[in-house]
Amino acid sequence: MRDFLGKEAFMRHTRYTIVSSRALPQELMKTRKRGYAIDDQEEELEVRCVAVPVFDQYGNLAAAMSLTGTVGQLPMEKAASLAEALRETAANIRGARP
Repeated sequence: MRDFLGKEAFMRHTRYTIVSSRALPQELMKTRKRGYAIDDQEEELEVRCVAVPVFDQYGNLAAAMSLTGTVGQLPMEKAASLAEALRETAANIRGARP
């Protein structure tokens, strides 16, 4: 990963954008540990996103699902509970059959 990151340019969109090839792997480790990703004003000020993976019936990553709102609508204190609701929805999608 470091070889790839060392070759990529990071574009800053806001003061919160991760632009360091050292900071990104650290954030990815946090994301993996907690089981969901957070975009905390990294792309646009006052906008926050919470995202979870969606796995297929074989346990393979198939998609991702996210919830986006203003920082007032999605306070950080609710990120974990919102991620859990997204995970439940993702599990229902996985269990759905056409």
